[in-house]
Amino acid sequence: MFLPARIKEEHERTGDTERAVGAGIRRSAPLITAAAGILALSFLPYATSGVVFLKELGIGTALTRSSSTPPSSGSCCFR
Repeated sequence: MFLPARIKEEHERTGDTERAVGAGIRRSAPLITAAAGILALSFLPYATSGVVFLKELGIGTALTRSSSTPPSSGSCCFR
């Protein structure tokens, strides 16, 4: 909900869609990246489990969360 809210706020302020999307991503990316990192770390303890399914779940979820988050540098944004 953070990203759409930031885009909407910026669009209402400027009226420029491309600029609003870029600004929304720039302002929200650090928070989204931090949340994904915390989620990935919370699943890593499953990787030390003796149960194979839990190992797969922990490693798979941690890798998925860490690889699908947007970069917090804002390099993907419109200019």
